Amino acid sequence: MRRREIFDLKWFDVDFNRGIVHVRQSKSGRPRVIPLNATAQTLLKGLPKTSEYVFPSPKNEKRRVNDVGRQFERAVKNAKIADFHFHDLRHTAATRMADAGADPLRSLGS
Repeated sequence: MRRREIFDLKWFDVDFNRGIVHVRQSKSGRPRVIPLNATAQTLLKGLPKTSEYVFPSPKNEKRRVNDVGRQFERAVKNAKIADFHFHDLRHTAATRMADAGADPLRSLGS
């Protein structure tokens, strides 16, 4: 998922029964469906539901988080990873999906 899609994610869009996330406004303007593996489902189920947003702003839970730049940079530094950016996570996920035999370019339900 893209950064904006993650930040815009609302609990209404997470379907644990089907193991999917609905992205209602993608970069292309078309909705799409993203499968959730067991790890992602477990992590999401463990998050508090204090807002309609899955990732609310720590300053105002009625708004979504806007940026994770400093926190992400700190995590990259602590992990001792050189030249790594938030968008690289998307490419890594696609590579891992392809290695596992999935087609990362094909959305469910499209």
